[in-house]
Amino acid sequence: MEMARTLHDLIVTFSPQGHYSVRTVEDECGPAVHCAFERKMDADRLAATVGAIEIARYEGYRSERAFFLNDETMTRLRKALLKQQR
Repeated sequence: MEMARTLHDLIVTFSPQGHYSVRTVEDECGPAVHCAFERKMDADRLAATVGAIEIARYEGYRSERAFFLNDETMTRLRKALLKQQR
């Protein structure tokens, strides 16, 4: 849950140009945080910040990216959040 909250807080600092959603789900690989964006530029900005790679896992999405939410990524997210909040 902390990871989803941190992602949400980071997205807010970007002042997204469209609607977005952040939610925690349980899928076949275990727990995951899904972020959906109305505008590609908002998705691109988060993807660049977290170092996401392109994937094709779910049908019906224009683009998909993934990254591991491990301790290293959380440290990077927290640093990016602090930098954006200054």
